[in-house]
Amino acid sequence: MRTVIIYSSNTGNTKKVAMAIKEVLPRGTEIYSIEKAPDPDNYDLILMGYWVDKGNADIKTRGYINKISAKTIGLFGTLGANPTSDHALIVKKRVEQPIEKKNRLIFHLLCQGKIYEEALNKYNKMLEEDPSNAGTKAYIENFYKALNRPDKKDLEYIKNEVRKKLNNMDLLQT
Repeated sequence: MRTVIIYSSNTGNTKKVAMAIKEVLPRGTEIYSIEKAPDPDNYDLILMGYWVDKGNADIKTRGYINKISAKTIGLFGTLGANPTSDHALIVKKRVEQPIEKKNRLIFHLLCQGKIYEEALNKYNKMLEEDPSNAGTKAYIENFYKALNRPDKKDLEYIKNEVRKKLNNMDLLQT
């Protein structure tokens, strides 16, 4: 089975996850940034990594997903929020919605990642304007929780989940 990992990474989070996933795949598995992504028609299994932008996959990933037809797909993404939050569930639905029905989605994993510094500046400015805003305070608290993410524990979790999903489907051949 010809396998490829394609990832889009804004802050390095998704690239880090993609490289961790590559460790559990057969030798010779190809990996590309979205900017150098090959034609999806050349592969049977496509593992697609994205970063969350405004509650959805980034624009480059959405464009690539639209090119995939009649393939087996695994999705993984990084976001600043908790990956088990309501927001994360909404993101997953949005990302999966445009996937062609001819494709076979075998997993969709999310991992928390550090948030870009400009977001903290924006949150601090919002807090200056409204010091009692609990939502803004929560955003700032989450920013600091996510600073070192994805961490070793996150990457091990992702690797184990990918390994388990592919083994269960006899897709992991070394």
